Formats: sequence, C-alpha cells, structure tokens
Amino acid sequence: DVSNPKPHGEPILKALKKMNVQDKKNSWMIGDTNLDIKSAKNAKINHIAVLGGYESRQDLLKHTDQICNNVLEAVQKIDDF
Repeated sequence: DVSNPKPHGEPILKALKKMNVQDKKNSWMIGDTNLDIKSAKNAKINHIAVLGGYESRQDLLKHTDQICNNVLEAVQKIDDF
C-alpha cells in the first residue's frame, strides 16, 4: 500500500519503518529486476541483484555490478560485508 510504487524508494522505506529499522546502513534489498535495484538506490540502501529469470545478467549490469546467481549466494555475500 504505497502512493509511489517501485522504482520509487517508498515501498522499501515503508517496509523498513514497519520493521522499526532506525539505521538503514545495514539494510539490503535483494532483487531480481532493475526496478528492485532502482528502488533500493532511491531508498539509499544497499542492494544485490540475483538472476531469477526476470532479467538477464546484461540487463542487470546496466544498474549494478553486484549480481549473484541466487539468493543463497547473495545472503552469503552480504554476510561477508
């Protein structure tokens, strides 16, 4: 329930508010589309793209160089930060 859907940052910011997140520096968006990555950037949080069939690596590379093959790999990469 947002006024501004992705790629606006509002959906992410609203979710963070509902989870009582005070400091966004440790917040991450794992997404499989350019809209997810743009939304994370607009919300000023960290992001990682995953290959899930919605967009190709080449398309995602236009928006980020943080790309993993799957969610498990993304979570492991986040854990390394």
